[in-house]
Amino acid sequence: HANLVPEVVVPLYQAAAVGNREDAQSYQRQLNQISQVLASDVWLPMMKAILNQRGLPVGHVRRPLLAPTDDSIQTVLRQLSALRIDLSSVVS
Repeated sequence: HANLVPEVVVPLYQAAAVGNREDAQSYQRQLNQISQVLASDVWLPMMKAILNQRGLPVGHVRRPLLAPTDDSIQTVLRQLSALRIDLSSVVS
């Protein structure tokens, strides 16, 4: 999930690297929640849809996979937003 939510994965790594177990565990719990949300749909198509939404053009899935519906994308985005995950564009 490092490409999808670097704002969670990078501080997780940094906290672990300096031995800050409390912060690392907090970021890991957040990453676990993100994983649970993403597991509610077909993972790869949803990951690509969210990366595209964030301004990272990764294209679309190929057959036999199907692109997620707009409704399912919006549901996942709402669930991530409820976890206080800011999915605004990462491209400046």
